[in-house]
Amino acid sequence: RRQEIAKILEKAFQTQEDKTFSVTEFLTLTEKKEGYLFPDTYDFSPNTNASGVLAKLESRFQEVIQELAISESDLSQVVILASLLEREAADSTEMPKIAGVITNRLDSQWPLQIDATVQFALSTLRCKKIDCDWWPKSLTKSDLQVASPYNTYLHQGLPPKPISNPGKSALQAAASPEKTSAWFYLHDNQGKIHFATTLEEHNQNVCTYLQKDCPR
Repeated sequence: RRQEIAKILEKAFQTQEDKTFSVTEFLTLTEKKEGYLFPDTYDFSPNTNASGVLAKLESRFQEVIQELAISESDLSQVVILASLLEREAADSTEMPKIAGVITNRLDSQWPLQIDATVQFALSTLRCKKIDCDWWPKSLTKSDLQVASPYNTYLHQGLPPKPISNPGKSALQAAASPEKTSAWFYLHDNQGKIHFATTLEEHNQNVCTYLQKDCPR
């Protein structure tokens, strides 16, 4: 999230005597730019201000989009999908297949039911400062009912805007999802991903790997 980026930048600039970077200014400038602030390693002059930082992040984003040949007409949907992959995948190798699962659901008008969108919705409502738990992991059943257009348990399709700022691997996977017969996935307690083709298979994975909702 842009707030997390702001905190990283604040820490990076805090020891500079002549710093001009302002967290408040950065958050104001990036208010409608979630998803388009490319995550990378950057070198900044100690006196770079918020607009200078933003210009570099956006310039790098445009370079990557051109490298991946993502068209302007596809860009918005690709970035939103990539922002989901950035939060849902444990590493870049999982991203193309997760993108395939999400695409299957979108094409068949299934709800995505992605926890990361609920995390985004909850923290947007609750967090009023940048030092916050932006991705609450222990979601309750009531959390899954949070009234937000970002809640993909309640609303069909992609969220209205990106929920994070995706990197190159996520953008590439979103632009070229892997074709798969899988419709479900979960990560076990060791972080390993398990895909399933049917609801029955997914429910068994939930029982086997998460020790939850097992039939009695």
